[in-house]
Amino acid sequence: AELSRRLAGSASATKSATLGQAENPELSLLSPGEDDYVQQQIRCLDSFHAGNVTCVRWAPDGRLISGSADRSFCVSTGALGDSPESVRVAANAAILSLDVHPVSNLLLVSTMDGSVMLYSIAAAKPLLLQNWRNHIKYVNSVRWQPYSSQPLFASCSFDESVHVYRPAESAEVAGSYELLQRLQCGGVVEAICWANSGTALAAAVRGEYRLHIFTGGALERRTLNLNENGDERHSFTILALDASPDDRWLAAHADVGFVIILCLKTGKQMRRLYGPKGDGFNRPVQAWHPSGKYFYTSNAEAAGPLLVWDVASERIKTELRGHTALVRDMHNHPSMNVLASCGFDRTIRIWAAAEKGPVSQDASMDVLVDGLVQAS
Repeated sequence: AELSRRLAGSASATKSATLGQAENPELSLLSPGEDDYVQQQIRCLDSFHAGNVTCVRWAPDGRLISGSADRSFCVSTGALGDSPESVRVAANAAILSLDVHPVSNLLLVSTMDGSVMLYSIAAAKPLLLQNWRNHIKYVNSVRWQPYSSQPLFASCSFDESVHVYRPAESAEVAGSYELLQRLQCGGVVEAICWANSGTALAAAVRGEYRLHIFTGGALERRTLNLNENGDERHSFTILALDASPDDRWLAAHADVGFVIILCLKTGKQMRRLYGPKGDGFNRPVQAWHPSGKYFYTSNAEAAGPLLVWDVASERIKTELRGHTALVRDMHNHPSMNVLASCGFDRTIRIWAAAEKGPVSQDASMDVLVDGLVQAS
């Protein structure tokens, strides 16, 4: 019953290709933003890892967590200051994905050898709680279910499956998790994302023109056709999925040069952002601005800039230049208008919105950094 409550969709939901039901939200998408997107690099952290930095996440308390191909992840404090400190934790394989629970101090880590690990980061040194080897290939993404004090979490893999885990019903150790269900998808699962307040789990599958959407206590499968004209022709693969902070929109990033912005309530395609490209290896990454008015994407170019998009106009507002190699992940700070990105140049770069007013660039940067450090 508890599982059904967590995953139950609207009682009026149909088995048609939609993610939910609600009134037309287009007017909110068309309203202008406040031009408060990030524009300046304020930190370049290049001493945390000896290898390519593959993933990055902010913890709810402002700690910065990064994973690397050097078979380690780091939990860092003071990342916005002049003297950040980092605790390094070794793993058996390259780190591919991280996710931090938005309320508790629980960290998910997935690796290239098919492992999914659960850590507590409540103390200074992360503590391994559980380790699963249920996947037989790379685990390229792990994601917590939002909006729940006892959430599920999901992992996806090149073994063509999505695994969903739940709090163990008869655990000897409090807080333990157990495998709930294996969902076979018939192709490599490129990305997963919880949506509709955590009641739906969307999966992007290589070779599919549809999203797979799992809802209800039995994780019943629905599909959403992403072709504009509704036909059944496969011409692109979705490589990344991210719900907006207000849970109204889903961004589906294709490998052929566009991002589809979907309404999470109707399944309707609202916008297409043309320009960012990726492929099966040099895959693009993305993140929403906290307001949902802007959207950040990377490119598959060797040292391409990050792009800042105005969602309403479908136009690029600015480019963020700094990385000298492929960008592999990006994530917004939980309480400040700050973006962290990481990549194959072995760095983590932190970006913030520009200060407004007639001050010099250097003076503006000093004021901005001092203010962020005090706030953190």
